[in-house]
Amino acid sequence: MKIVIIALFLALATPALAVDNVNVVTQPAPVVKPLGQGKMLVSARAQAKIDLITRRLENALVRIESLSDRVSSRIAKMKEAGRDVSQAEAKFAEASAALATAKSAVAAFTIQASTAINGEGTLGAKVTSLRQLVTDTAAKVKAAHQSLVAVITELKVAAGVTQ
Repeated sequence: MKIVIIALFLALATPALAVDNVNVVTQPAPVVKPLGQGKMLVSARAQAKIDLITRRLENALVRIESLSDRVSSRIAKMKEAGRDVSQAEAKFAEASAALATAKSAVAAFTIQASTAINGEGTLGAKVTSLRQLVTDTAAKVKAAHQSLVAVITELKVAAGVTQ
C-alpha cells in the first residue's frame, strides 16, 4: 500500500510523469510559399547575375580605356620622335570607334537584360535571350580590345621592334 501511495504522489507531483502532460514530438508543418514567390526568387537571382556580368563588362571597359590612353600617348611620343605612325593612327581611329561601340553595347545591355528578366515568356526563352545578349555584348568588348592589340602591333612595326 505504501508503494501505491508513493507512486500516486509522484504521478501527481511531477507534471512530466502525468499522462495528460506528455509532450508529443511532431513533424514541423511544411512551408507553403505563396503563388508567384518562386518567380520572384528566380528573378532576384537572375538580376544579381546580370549585375555581376555588368560589373565585369564595365571593369573590362575601364581597363581597355586605360590601355587606349597609354597607346595614344605612345603614338604621340613616336610621332615626336619622327617615326611614321600613320598606319597606327588609322588603326587607332578604328579602335576608338570599336571602344565607343562597346561602351554603348554595355550601356544598352543593362536595360535590355532588365527588360528580358521582367518580360513575359517562359524561363527557357528568357535564359536563351539573355545568353545571346551577353555573348553579343562580350564580343563587342573583345573586338575593342583586339583592335587596340592591332594598334600596338603597328606601333611595334613603326618602332622597328617587329617586322
